[in-house]
Amino acid sequence: MIVQVDLNATRALLRLDKGYKRMLFASILAVNDTGRQVQAAERDQLTRAFTVRKRDFMMKQVKLFRAGFDIPNVGNRWEARVGIGIGRALAGSPLLLPQFETGGSRKGVKGGGVAIPVAGGARPSQTQSVPEQLFVRRLQLRRPAAGRSRKRKAGARGRPVRQGLLGTFQVPGVGILQRTVGKATRLLYAFKPTVRLPARLEFYRTAKRVIQTNFARNVQKYVNESFARHG
Repeated sequence: MIVQVDLNATRALLRLDKGYKRMLFASILAVNDTGRQVQAAERDQLTRAFTVRKRDFMMKQVKLFRAGFDIPNVGNRWEARVGIGIGRALAGSPLLLPQFETGGSRKGVKGGGVAIPVAGGARPSQTQSVPEQLFVRRLQLRRPAAGRSRKRKAGARGRPVRQGLLGTFQVPGVGILQRTVGKATRLLYAFKPTVRLPARLEFYRTAKRVIQTNFARNVQKYVNESFARHG
């Protein structure tokens, strides 16, 4: 989403000595102040719309690229950008947050599904994060070697399961389980064919509200300050 704003209010600064520079300075300061306010509002929206378990990580995903003077290979940039997960690519799987703006679905991988952490399983409780040692990629689930086919355990429909570290194994159509004391097992992740992603981020709506409320005030603030100093 691109929101264009009116900077005509800064034209009065052209009457001052070095008027263009005063106008540019006031405009960019107002744009950046508004961008920071949008960023703060979006971060607050995340905490209200989602259960944020990794706060530092999630807050860093709401990025702000500021307007500025004499940017290398760009020059003067009159726009600020705020986005979810923009900039450098994130390590690992793509961030799902942007899909919560318009809604959608997440499909499972072939041979499994969407692995949903189970409270009391991979996730200690509903409000806690999955320990790193129980991340799916850390479990290194693999099919048993061909030479050990007789020792394979059968999963759903008689197919062999994948086996991993920490006594884990994958059953198609069921999930990822872990052997505990004796022959007992517990379900770490449950497989679902698809997971609906509701449109609850409200990134665009929040940004528009903040811009409409604050931008004109920010412009007027810096115009007044410039006249007070140089008028």
